[in-house]
Amino acid sequence: MYAITKNLVTPEEPKTKTFEEITSALRKYYKPKRLVIAERFKFMKRDQNVNESIASYAIELKNLAKTCEYDNFLEEALRDRFVCGLTDERIQLALLSKEGVIFQSAYNIAGGKQYRKFLPDGSNILKPLYDLEHNHEKIDWTEERETAFLASKEMIKNSRMLIIYRPDFDIIVAADASPYGVGAVISHIINGEERPIMFASRTLTKTEANYAQLHREALALFFAVQKFHKYIYGRSFRLVTDHKPLLGIFNREKKIPPLAPLRIQKWIHMSSLYDYNLEYKVGSKMGNADALSRLPVGSDEEEISVNFVEFCELPLTAKEVRTCTTKDLTLKKVMEYYRNGWPTKNSEPNLISYFKRKDELAIENDILLLGNRVIIPYQMRTRNEVYWPGIDSDIEQYCNSCKTCLIHQRKATQVPLASWPKTSKEWERLHIDFLEKYGHHVLIVVDAHSRWMDLYLMKRGTAAGQIIEKLRQSFTYFGIPEQIVSDKGPPFNGAEYEKFYKANNIKCTFGPPLHPCSNGTVEKQVATVKKCIVKQVFEKYKDSKFINMTQALQDFIFKYRNTPNTVTGYTPADMMLKRQPRTK
Repeated sequence: MYAITKNLVTPEEPKTKTFEEITSALRKYYKPKRLVIAERFKFMKRDQNVNESIASYAIELKNLAKTCEYDNFLEEALRDRFVCGLTDERIQLALLSKEGVIFQSAYNIAGGKQYRKFLPDGSNILKPLYDLEHNHEKIDWTEERETAFLASKEMIKNSRMLIIYRPDFDIIVAADASPYGVGAVISHIINGEERPIMFASRTLTKTEANYAQLHREALALFFAVQKFHKYIYGRSFRLVTDHKPLLGIFNREKKIPPLAPLRIQKWIHMSSLYDYNLEYKVGSKMGNADALSRLPVGSDEEEISVNFVEFCELPLTAKEVRTCTTKDLTLKKVMEYYRNGWPTKNSEPNLISYFKRKDELAIENDILLLGNRVIIPYQMRTRNEVYWPGIDSDIEQYCNSCKTCLIHQRKATQVPLASWPKTSKEWERLHIDFLEKYGHHVLIVVDAHSRWMDLYLMKRGTAAGQIIEKLRQSFTYFGIPEQIVSDKGPPFNGAEYEKFYKANNIKCTFGPPLHPCSNGTVEKQVATVKKCIVKQVFEKYKDSKFINMTQALQDFIFKYRNTPNTVTGYTPADMMLKRQPRTK
């Protein structure tokens, strides 16, 4: 202490100074005068925090303003910072639209509006007080207004009042759906009792009202997590429903059913942002969310109609499918069960296939869907777009009776087969080969895991340099594979090709000579592509001298990538891109 004092009074000695001079020097040292610009900077940067009340925010602003030396400008500075720092934009706009607002009146208005939204039926009870906001004449404080004022104070003090959100308390979100609305409530668990933080509800659109009960209940869960996003994002909470089937569909530990309706897949994907534990509660104990779903508020959401679009080559319209569906007794029965609920056990043989996949069904514009595929009573399109029981066997039977298919059918080779080791991920092992037809050479690249296929029309020959150029093009999309399988014919046996795969640390595997089955994955694809190209050219260009091979390849690869593979059960696009591209 003496050393500090000596330094403060240097060059003089401390003994030459009075007690008052020494204490003044020490006070300035330990409590220096604050810089006004720094204090005003802290004041002007102070905004209301997310969970901060109006009262706490106002007190904090007053404390910060004490060291800003605003003097006569203090009242305006407090008012401006208070209004500009509010987090509720509706309160902020209300204050900005009023003339002659001072700090105290801004504080009173903001505080009233903050608690107003937590008062049950507040809009009706406080109506006499609302009139004062638009009355610019002398205020007449009537008995009716006094009653409304006292009633609002009692509601605020009542234990049934909504509580303020607290990050340190557990959260439970309950959601329910009725035939015409969805409701949700978010609550804290305090001393084992649910205390509501916020209620939410809305009416269903005309389309949503036609959803099956399963879909409406799923919509209620999605509505709840979206509505309470600010409260639940980034923290764990309990999500409660009274619809048991959702426990399996929304289970975060299970894979999303690939043929579940697209709307449910979308809701599950978007809900996966949140860390929730889904729980089931009996409907009789879900009175809060159930009541909100049966007394919903009006919805401001615009209903979006989905139109069915068809490929111009196919003689199929939504109107024709709808007409045929209404005449099909089986599909009519399925739609009836979909709308009114399925029985616990199925006793009708013709409904077995539909009963097993009842959770994947949907109805759009009176057309029955399985996932994103149309269910029609007769064969119109391939299995990626439509569905009916026994579709695979029906398509195979149809193709086996096709004259064009029989002409170009490849003879089956009876040889013992040995499978390649299964791959664990996409783009791990590639199989490559050439297809030659109509004077064109096509390089075929097939991923062993996803069955994804790339086709390259070799316009400048099949030299090693051209092959490497096309492979590099595939690598730019999905990376460098670990292994490439091909036959040992040229150009795969050249020095340039060997240098390429060694430089990229790729294991190159050759099949034995004159044994194409060893590279069966791509050989099968070569046969598939060749048959499809030949059939397309035969049907589309049989009367034309010019063959557009590029367009034929593009048409084939688009349909191939978006058709479910019979081995994997998924489309190559879905497995490779982790999403199903738009096909119409």
